[in-house]
Amino acid sequence: MIVRFWGAKGSLPSSMNSENVRGRIKSALELALAKGLSDVGEIDAFIDKKLPFGLRGTYGTNTPCVEIRDGDDVILCDAGTGLRDFGNHALKSRDGKPDHYHILMSHFHWDHMQGFPFFAPGLIPGNRITIYSCHEGAAEAFAIQHSAPFFPIDFKDLRAEVAFVRLYPGETREISGFQITPKSQVHPGISYGYRLQKGGKSVVYSTDSEHRGDKAAQDFITFFDGADFLIFDAQYTLADAWTAKMDWGHSSNLIGVELAQKAGVKHLCLFHSDPVSTDETLDKVLADTKRLALLMDEGGPLEVSVAYDGLVVELSQISGGKMEIDISKENEAVLVTVKGRMDAVTSPDFQENLEGLVANGERRIVVDCQGLEYISSAGLRSILIISKSLKNEQGELALFGLNDMVREVFEISGFSTVIPIHESRDGALGGKA
Repeated sequence: MIVRFWGAKGSLPSSMNSENVRGRIKSALELALAKGLSDVGEIDAFIDKKLPFGLRGTYGTNTPCVEIRDGDDVILCDAGTGLRDFGNHALKSRDGKPDHYHILMSHFHWDHMQGFPFFAPGLIPGNRITIYSCHEGAAEAFAIQHSAPFFPIDFKDLRAEVAFVRLYPGETREISGFQITPKSQVHPGISYGYRLQKGGKSVVYSTDSEHRGDKAAQDFITFFDGADFLIFDAQYTLADAWTAKMDWGHSSNLIGVELAQKAGVKHLCLFHSDPVSTDETLDKVLADTKRLALLMDEGGPLEVSVAYDGLVVELSQISGGKMEIDISKENEAVLVTVKGRMDAVTSPDFQENLEGLVANGERRIVVDCQGLEYISSAGLRSILIISKSLKNEQGELALFGLNDMVREVFEISGFSTVIPIHESRDGALGGKA
């Protein structure tokens, strides 16, 4: 199952102007100068590995539209401006062949439906479009937007066949191969979230939903329970959501982490970002949220991301609970190679293996982390326990080959100042930074 974001901004599209572009170029060049780059290869590596995502890319400009695909079965969540890009992509990938498009609507605020008039498949005979909603008046809402004086092409003049289907909260229905269950949410005019399940995988789309820390939280914990991927509205900080912007119908990253961890969610994706938030701001939101996930960890791994236009997540890659461990002797050290995810499921095995090495008299252990995709606080605890055990025996644990995400976890948790981390294999084996 694949989740692809075509639009992730909330409220209205956010533009990129010349001042924004100049500022990004300036910041990137300043960082490049400090590194003393000398050739194209170094520049590419610097862009891909050293620049923050907010400088080397962008979180995008489109309003909500999310594609959830499993083989040929596809569901679209909301019809914001991202729907235009999806439609153009769909026509190109199918060489113009007709298709049946299924769109789940959270509600009819403009940012969630303003892309539909520009959805090219709607203008082509043979295409079918089915729009699903728990609200009454769906057909009227789309027709009003798609008529004079708001738009030059009247809704009745669309060439595709368009149908509207009413859904009901708590009632599960099969749509395009997915089992889909809606849930009502706190938002002006009410919005609806959706839980989609197929082939043992589950995605929850929960945008434009306000959470106030009340008894209703348990209902959402049940709705999110065990989801592989949770798309969660985090437009505001908790302080804003509970003060100046209370009753505006949106939530925060802190509430997202808390609910996701209590529900045993595997991957929390922050969505519906504030249009005034810059890419730099969203980089910080991501870093802060990862830190919150570590500080609030209740024992289960939680991967965190911020949605952006073009983000693709394959659920088979985030299922967790798999790690390979290989142990070999390298002169005076033991080299432990780990591949996969070090989380609450896999870290006990890692810890047991290394405790055995310490018990057998090994005093220098080097962990090759080049294949380590993810680490949770449970994994950090295991590493800390082994490090302390070795120090008590005048030994040392060292790591090398951390990818950007794993290294960031070490940095925001403070573990980078506790555990020796090396850039290279030789440096780690030789004890040199």
